[in-house]
Amino acid sequence: MPKNWDFYKDEIENLYIKQGYTLGKVRDVMVREHNFTASTPSPRKYFHNSVEGHYNSDLSSPSTQSESHTYQPFSPVTSSSSSSSVTHFAQSSSHRSSMSQDLSGLSLQEDPLINSSLMFFSTRTDTESLRLLSISAELAPRALEILLRNWEPGGEFFKSAIRFLQQSNYCQTIVGVNWTRWNHRDETLFDLVDENVLEDEQPQLFVALFTADLKFGHELAQLNAPWATSWRSASQQRDWGRAKDYLAAMGVHHLLWQCAFVVIAKGFLERNNSRIRGWVKGTPFPEGSHRQNYAILDDCREFSLGTDSWSYAHLWGCMDEEQLRYLFA
Repeated sequence: MPKNWDFYKDEIENLYIKQGYTLGKVRDVMVREHNFTASTPSPRKYFHNSVEGHYNSDLSSPSTQSESHTYQPFSPVTSSSSSSSVTHFAQSSSHRSSMSQDLSGLSLQEDPLINSSLMFFSTRTDTESLRLLSISAELAPRALEILLRNWEPGGEFFKSAIRFLQQSNYCQTIVGVNWTRWNHRDETLFDLVDENVLEDEQPQLFVALFTADLKFGHELAQLNAPWATSWRSASQQRDWGRAKDYLAAMGVHHLLWQCAFVVIAKGFLERNNSRIRGWVKGTPFPEGSHRQNYAILDDCREFSLGTDSWSYAHLWGCMDEEQLRYLFA
């Protein structure tokens, strides 16, 4: 019978991805339950290409390959709950086209490294996978997603994440939606940290992600986290009160809001202290910067930020001795 892959797409992916069946077992189930027959290499090629957003030429005709055989991405709609960072996505044909174009240069057949992010670490040791990920320039825009989907606690993965976040080409879509999305809990890098990273490592990673986005400031992608605009607006303010308003408008869970808060607060403290240190006698003292600093420190005390280990580690370097004493008073 004809190889109607699209008709059985959901069933094949459910068996292969979610239930972990081997390709041979997937084939047996499809034959037994649906009288659907195909050779073993076909589902392997079908799976690898469907999760990346396009099929190989032997699974579709040239006239229909770019039109109908694409992975269906999503467009964000903000959740009504202010206590959750989970977002809900609807299908977007325009993003599907741009994603297909972005992936058009990645050859699955020619380069075994270009693979589903869920399978990247499956055939080699973690150390070797991390090394290959770090030297594959074509994977740089997706490296953080691949890393977080395969996350293991401990130094190797954390060090790789921090190293990637110090390089602009790895940070182009930090607040954008992921290339591959299986459910409503893995749509952004921040969701992947929530899902896959241990709680004691989460604050440092959230702070590192926000810091990198603030540092490089790449143009927002077509699809982003629903709070991305509020976050970027907060980062662009020079008035602390307005910055706090935009942070509150993010509507994310408490830890993520805390991390965004300390990153923005650090930026304010660094700018203000630079003005104060540059003050020369005989010129007007930057009193506004001085008052703003202590307003920030008051807010840090109110929200118990700067006094625990992870937020203190981020903030201490931008404060002088007097400010530190005030923070802990």
